[in-house]
Amino acid sequence: AASKKDPVRFIHELIYLMDRFGHFLKEAFDNDASFKHKTQSDFEFFFNKNKRNPEFLSLYIDEKLCKGDKCLNDKDMESMLDRSMVLI
Repeated sequence: AASKKDPVRFIHELIYLMDRFGHFLKEAFDNDASFKHKTQSDFEFFFNKNKRNPEFLSLYIDEKLCKGDKCLNDKDMESMLDRSMVLI
């Protein structure tokens, strides 16, 4: 229900959660390849369960590129885009 109200925030929170899992994976499991693969595949599975998530992702990216974060430099913008693409 939250994603229907604010799809941009939904994607933002999903990316934040992925980042937290990535940090946990690095700190607790020394970036173990099998844990990393399982975590990534679970995020992909979750993301693909809702057929509207690609639309939500495009809205998120559009907002970041067009209006929301004009203060981001090229490196930060590239990082944001890379983190966004990991979902799919």
